Amino acid sequence: MVADLSHFDGDSYFIPRYRSAKLDVNKCYIIELDDFLLDPNKSAMLASNFNNNSHPTERHMKVEVCKTMGKMIYVDGIGFDLDGDRDLPTFWSGWLTVDNLKVIREIV
Repeated sequence: MVADLSHFDGDSYFIPRYRSAKLDVNKCYIIELDDFLLDPNKSAMLASNFNNNSHPTERHMKVEVCKTMGKMIYVDGIGFDLDGDRDLPTFWSGWLTVDNLKVIREIV
């Protein structure tokens, strides 16, 4: 394994600031979920403590952000096929961690 020295300028090392996804309440987005949120073994605590033992089943979802709490968002969502640009027949509502998702685009 090789160290990432892309931010080393010879004298100092710059550490870029991490910024999580910015999502607003009452807006809709197409998002991509990390493996953490899809794997019931990895996200068991999130599912049991916040989502009544449920977890999303689709990697891509079209969601409406209903509320926020710290680094978490509550969404109403439907599965989404990026390649076909169409909705899927899978629905899910629950809490997601903002650090474990990527916004593909906002739906206007």
